[in-house]
Amino acid sequence: MDDISLPRRRTRLSPKARHASILDHAARLVVEEGLGAVSMDRVAVEAAISPALMYHYFASRTALLQAILLREQQRMQTVQAEENLLAQGFEDLARRMTILSLKQAEEHGLLLERLFSEPSVGEVLDHQVPDRRAGVRYLAKRGAEALGIPRAEAEKMVDICMGMTNAAAAHMRRTGVARAAVEPLLLAMIQGAMAEAARQAKATAPD
Repeated sequence: MDDISLPRRRTRLSPKARHASILDHAARLVVEEGLGAVSMDRVAVEAAISPALMYHYFASRTALLQAILLREQQRMQTVQAEENLLAQGFEDLARRMTILSLKQAEEHGLLLERLFSEPSVGEVLDHQVPDRRAGVRYLAKRGAEALGIPRAEAEKMVDICMGMTNAAAAHMRRTGVARAAVEPLLLAMIQGAMAEAARQAKATAPD
């Protein structure tokens, strides 16, 4: 008999723990078997709950997948805030954010890539675009002050550095290359970009 038809022993959990358990089981399915394996009934079996209880927590499969994506986003933002507090100056902050992004790609890249492959899932983050721009402006402010360059030049630099980081993360996912092989090169490229931004700003500054 197929395992999917065999109910598992149900464990009594608090609503918060049950919610997290459902997300954990659904995320594992996404990574191990792909989005096609995720259905409300299948996740209910994996989480050892009834289909009716699944719908109590999530109105639809899309809502379930969106909740996984939001949880990953919130986790990333929490760790970013922690790293921000620990950073000793702008260059250390840039280094920490770069390493954090690569770790995220290494540990959760496949999950995120598969979630974003379904447009209706990624839509849940559309309203957070202004938050990303706020992050760019914050980093640009720190960079402008540290490097002595205009804010507009700092924003351009931050955007380019973020683009390099995203490209490096995509390269890791595509090729399977280890983070340890990518991280030093990316950090050197970002350090070079910051140094060049400072050089150009000083070269074009009015006397």
